[in-house]
Amino acid sequence: MSTALNLTNRQNFYIKLKLTKTLVNYKLGTILRLFLKEKMAKKSGKSQKLRNYAKKTVEKPQISNVYLARIKSSFKNFNLSNPLEFNLNNTHAFVLNHDDIQLGAWHILPHDKQLKPSSNLQEHFEINIEKSFESKKSITILYLHGNTNDRSTYHRIQLYKYLSNLGYNVVAVDYRGYGDSTGEPTEIDVVRDALFTYDFIKRTAPWTTIYIWGHSLGTGITSSAARTLTEKNRAPEGIILEAPFFNIVEEVELHPFAWLFSYNKILFYMIENSLSKLNLQFRSDIHLQKVSSKIMILHAEDDIIIPFHQSEKLYDIVKNKGVSSNLTFHRIPSHHKCNHQNIYLYPDLTNLISDFIN
Repeated sequence: MSTALNLTNRQNFYIKLKLTKTLVNYKLGTILRLFLKEKMAKKSGKSQKLRNYAKKTVEKPQISNVYLARIKSSFKNFNLSNPLEFNLNNTHAFVLNHDDIQLGAWHILPHDKQLKPSSNLQEHFEINIEKSFESKKSITILYLHGNTNDRSTYHRIQLYKYLSNLGYNVVAVDYRGYGDSTGEPTEIDVVRDALFTYDFIKRTAPWTTIYIWGHSLGTGITSSAARTLTEKNRAPEGIILEAPFFNIVEEVELHPFAWLFSYNKILFYMIENSLSKLNLQFRSDIHLQKVSSKIMILHAEDDIIIPFHQSEKLYDIVKNKGVSSNLTFHRIPSHHKCNHQNIYLYPDLTNLISDFIN
C-alpha cells in the first residue's frame, strides 16, 4: 500500500494540528488586517482605494484558505485519472466540462458489477448504471466531500467501498480547485459544480434514483443544492448529511482552535464580518427548511471538528420549520470512534442507510 495510505494516526494528527494552527493564525491575521484597513479607510477618506487594496491583498488569500483544496496528507503524487492506484478496481475516472473548467470525478460501480468498456462518457453511464428490476432499485449516490484534499482521501475511499458493497453506484466529484479539477472555488461556484454533476447523472441515466451524500463542508453544499433543486421541482429522492454544521459562521466559531480567541467577542464579530464580505455563508439552517427531499443526519458524539450539537440544532429547526416530511437524526455513540470522518466504522450503518433508502 502507498505511503499516503500508511500514515499512522499520530502522524495524521500532527499534520492536521500543524496545518490547523497555521490556518487559524493566518485567518486571524487576515481578518485583523481587513478590519484595520476598513477603519483606516473611513478616517482617511480613501475608502474605495483601500477597500480595493484589501480585497486584492487580503480577501483573495482568505478565499484560498477557507477552501483547503491544496492541503494534502500525502507525501506522494497520485494520478487521479487512474483509480487503480487507490485500489478501486471497478471504477471509471472521467471529466466533466463546465463553465470553461474541468471537474474530475469517479464512478464507482456496485461491488458485484464489472466495468464495461465504452467509447464515450454517455455510453459509459448508459451501459454501466443498470436499470431497476423487480424489487431491486437502481440507486446512485452523489458524494460531495469535505474541505481538505480531494476525492482520493483514505476515509472517503473507504466509504465509497462501503456503499459499493451495499449495491449502490457512487459518483464522487472534486469541486473546482480541488484534486484534478481546474478553477478556483467560491460558495456559489462549488454549489453550481454539484448541481451540474447531479444534472449530468439525471440526464445520462434518468432511470436511476439519485441520493446526495454530503460530508462536513459538503453538507453545506448539499443543503444549498437540494434547496435549488426543490425550488425547481426537481428535488433529489433524499439527502444524507454526515457531520453537518448549522452555518459556516458557527462552524468557524466552534472550531477546536477557536479557544485561542474566544475571550474576545470583537474577534468573533470580525470573523462574521469578513465571511460576509467574502460571501461565505453556507446557511444550511435556512436552506434545509426549504428542502422537500427526505433527510437523514448522521453525526458522531466524538467529532471534535464539528460538535454533534450542531446537528441537533439543525435537526430541531428543520423539524419545526422545514417542509420535509421525512427527517431523521442519528447520533453515533463515541465508543465507536467514528469521530469527524470515519462513519464507515459504525456497525449499524448498513441498517441506517438501507432503512433510509428502501
